[in-house]
Amino acid sequence: MSFQQGEEQQQKRKVDGMAKELDRKILAFQKAENKIFESKLSDHNSEPDIEHRAECLKEKKDLLDGFRRRVDVEKEKHHNCMQETQRITLNGFQTGFYGVFESLTEFSKASLKMYDDLLNTEKAVKPGYVEGFQGKENGST
Repeated sequence: MSFQQGEEQQQKRKVDGMAKELDRKILAFQKAENKIFESKLSDHNSEPDIEHRAECLKEKKDLLDGFRRRVDVEKEKHHNCMQETQRITLNGFQTGFYGVFESLTEFSKASLKMYDDLLNTEKAVKPGYVEGFQGKENGST
């Protein structure tokens, strides 16, 4: 179980790191996109230069989309790890509770038997007489 939890935590750290990296890449892409947009508005750069930048931007977007898919795959792996950890935990509880309930059942049976034995012993003893005790009924004080 602890192995599974360790694996789940490792996967979570991996996903968190990749998500941060994805955020950085998205921000860098947006900055590059804004620069190209500003270049188009200012008309200071030649048309081939802008087209080259746009082509580079498209390549960056394709890489970004690929990385986003990898992050999604890793998130799915993490989700599966979480489900497996939960399944193992629940299975452990079920197994453990079986022993607890079995012990409770045995305790209840033993308690019932002891109670029945006490009732039978009480019925077997003569009324008003308890061994080693003499009360008023026998004439002593």
